[in-house]
Amino acid sequence: MCLRECVPVLVTACLISCATPGPQPASLHVATDGLLTQRAVLTIHGRQFSLNGYLALSEKYGMRLIVTHSLGQVMADVLVKPDGSVYVLRRSPMLRVEWIKRYVGRDAKCLFGNIGGQCPGRALDATHFVVTDRNYAMDLRTVDTKPGVLPPELFDETEAPMRR
Repeated sequence: MCLRECVPVLVTACLISCATPGPQPASLHVATDGLLTQRAVLTIHGRQFSLNGYLALSEKYGMRLIVTHSLGQVMADVLVKPDGSVYVLRRSPMLRVEWIKRYVGRDAKCLFGNIGGQCPGRALDATHFVVTDRNYAMDLRTVDTKPGVLPPELFDETEAPMRR
């Protein structure tokens, strides 16, 4: 399988995808403002990929997630507003805007957006998540948390060139 086919699934899984039905466990929600640094090992058809995620959370302004590959290339830069709208601020040329909105945006809302509904990722503890989907498996860990109010400019969607 070529990398171009794997990348949408790779980015999708970085935040954790919904894989089994049912209400979200309360432990999956982060209810405070701050910045999370995450590391993930994504397995797709037996191949493993290392990803990093930088998730800025604001109860007032929403979420901003930057997903990078292990060498630092930005795969996706996504803004999720409190009303659930998703804006793609930046993306890798290998990824379609629609994929990022559909998977990365959805998964961010599912796990960290305090939005009810189905979210099948399992929280093993407050910093460790495991996701098993029919196409991939992922082990996601929050490795650093810096609590505090973040500047509103970080959550400004007017600079989003890919808003469509």
